[in-house]
Amino acid sequence: MRKLMIWILTALIALSGFALAENATAASVVYNGGDAVLAGTDLYFAIPDGTRQMLVRVPVGGGDPVCVDRGDRFEDLMPYGGGVAYLKTENNSSAIMACDASGLTTVYGFGTSAASGLSYYNGRMLVLIDGLLHSIEPGTQLCLRLSGSAMLDYVLDGGSAYFFSAGDRMEYTAQLESGESVTTQAGCVYSLDLNSGETALLLKNGGQDLKIANGKLYFHNMADAYAVRTADTAQLLGRVYSLDLEQHSLDSECTEPDSGFWLLDRGPVVWYSGALNMETEAGTLSLYNPVSGATVVSDGESLYIWEPVKQTLTQAQINGTQTAIYTGDLTQAKDLSLMVPASSPSPAASAGTDVDPEGNTTWFQNFVDNQPSGSASSNSGTGVWAQATPIGATATPRPTAVPVSSGSSSGSGSSSGSSSSSGSGSSSGSYSTYNVDISYVKITGGSVNVRSGPGTGYSVKTSLSQGTIVPCTGKAAKDSGGNTWYQIKYDGVKGWVSAGYAKKSSAPDSNYVGPEHSMSGSTVEVTGSSVNVRSKPNLNGADLGVVHKGTKLSFQGVRSTDSRGVDWYKVSYNGKTGWVSSRYSKVTGSGSGSSSGGSSSGASGTMYTTGSVHVRSGPGLDYSSKGTLSSGTAFEVSAKQKDGRGVTWYKGSGDGKSGWISSAYLSDEKPSSSGGSSSDSGSELVTTGSVTIRSKANKTSSVVGYIGSGKTVTYLNNSAEDSRGVTWYFISYDGMKGWISSRYSHFK
Repeated sequence: MRKLMIWILTALIALSGFALAENATAASVVYNGGDAVLAGTDLYFAIPDGTRQMLVRVPVGGGDPVCVDRGDRFEDLMPYGGGVAYLKTENNSSAIMACDASGLTTVYGFGTSAASGLSYYNGRMLVLIDGLLHSIEPGTQLCLRLSGSAMLDYVLDGGSAYFFSAGDRMEYTAQLESGESVTTQAGCVYSLDLNSGETALLLKNGGQDLKIANGKLYFHNMADAYAVRTADTAQLLGRVYSLDLEQHSLDSECTEPDSGFWLLDRGPVVWYSGALNMETEAGTLSLYNPVSGATVVSDGESLYIWEPVKQTLTQAQINGTQTAIYTGDLTQAKDLSLMVPASSPSPAASAGTDVDPEGNTTWFQNFVDNQPSGSASSNSGTGVWAQATPIGATATPRPTAVPVSSGSSSGSGSSSGSSSSSGSGSSSGSYSTYNVDISYVKITGGSVNVRSGPGTGYSVKTSLSQGTIVPCTGKAAKDSGGNTWYQIKYDGVKGWVSAGYAKKSSAPDSNYVGPEHSMSGSTVEVTGSSVNVRSKPNLNGADLGVVHKGTKLSFQGVRSTDSRGVDWYKVSYNGKTGWVSSRYSKVTGSGSGSSSGGSSSGASGTMYTTGSVHVRSGPGLDYSSKGTLSSGTAFEVSAKQKDGRGVTWYKGSGDGKSGWISSAYLSDEKPSSSGGSSSDSGSELVTTGSVTIRSKANKTSSVVGYIGSGKTVTYLNNSAEDSRGVTWYFISYDGMKGWISSRYSHFK
């Protein structure tokens, strides 16, 4: 099998389709080029033609293929103007070409300069010229350098570029079974803000094959690389990982050696074990078994596989449908490649120009105003830079993710009835992780909190009962008191548990059933289209029947956890007792609302708000707001209850308002004036990263301006919570007023 995988790895032409960014206006559509692409109803492939290549267009709905261009090499194909744009190399010269029904057009010529990484953003084309990111306006051919950061590869998403740095590459070494040492270099992961020009380090690990979808970066992680040898060479290949850009978490997507991966709306598809595989709740789903040397295209919903050995183009869908779109020899496609390219205007500025001619748009001006200085061989900018091991160093680096700053914790929070509070680690500041050889942990405490960070000062996400076995990410950290915490993954959500109440465990098998524990609610409402009711709370339970979306089942007030960390609800079904997955249902009734509330209990006493906070009509973010209380307001508590996420909410009244407040915004002690109380207009916040000032308290509102890391800003005595539960502060800085996220700021 290992030899087969090596053979497939060397034969595969790795490629990807385009990604459509989530933007409010069509003008901000982002495309990232690949080696093949679906544009409209046509597929475009770059296939071998002897020692050269030919670009072939194949109608998906049927029809004869057409050869539209020939050259030494084609790459970075992307949809453009009803057709396709791409980079073409011919006789050591490269150019951006565009092809549609009317023929070929030369968009921009680079001469002998090395061009790669073609993308489309906001009406302009972006490309790496000799490793530096440039912008080209197709109409005028104006070409401007956007950044001094040397890049190996990059992708676009909205207003940001994410890239592997060429200026601080890491070196990795591994050995073959023969003892032969194999070494490679890979760049760390950075972000470039396309509005401010600011850069920031995201991950010290080096990577290759960068892609992006749904707020995650996907790449081959060279910190988890393996050595392979073909007939004539040896090389290092990394395994597929994802980096969550919001949670700052790094996850392994595939532990086996692979020969390529592609992104669909439901997740990545990885080619390993001879098949194109997707991980689902039911396990590994094999979508298609391609012949070695196949070319694969993703359009976000389906895969298109061209197998030259079989001379067949196949569409493979997630539901298992496989359709042969074309069968025949593409090298015999109708030849239209002799079309003379349409003439194009002369460049208004040469590649690499740093001067913004009069009349450029604000978008260009933003780049030029923030133009970093420095040579092409080093990164420049205002971000935080890696302390990488220099190339050629004797030590092999084992880089880890950049320490995550948890500036989003508002106030100290309330540690709610859990034996997981250990030591004195109540601070919710920055922390560094390290690797541990632990794949699963077993909860040993009676009821242990899962927190958002390694310390009792972090908010509670949920709680786990004694005996529960959950996956561990292999990461650990110590709080300010020196206590160890393990990062675990529970029901698809990451969190931290104290090592004092969890121990290393062997992996549970698929028959594992976690301890049962009670929660409030009277009804389980089915949210999935077709959901199985099973005899046990795991996927191996006998199938008792299928219920459809909207069906309401009587809830028996008990939940349990399977080997994957997924919760199941105990229900009554057709006179029997059964279980339904929490992924496709929610608990309602008895005050739990859509938040699947936990059991309530009596509580009393006075607590104080630690920020401007909503008073809600029920214990959960889904309940309506009855108003807000400013920081430091006394809140008389009468009851408490957990929501479906395991977060404790307190019921009570304060300042004439009655309802529920999250424990994350209540404390037993009244906060000092620097915490944002009603007298805090004029108090100060410090930014913990490069922060965007927005017009409203959410991440999709318009941009007012930008603030660098470590800056002091004035708090204007107002805060608000967005739909994700993230707090935003209303501030003033350098003549600008607006909202900044608490995730990247804290009170002095």
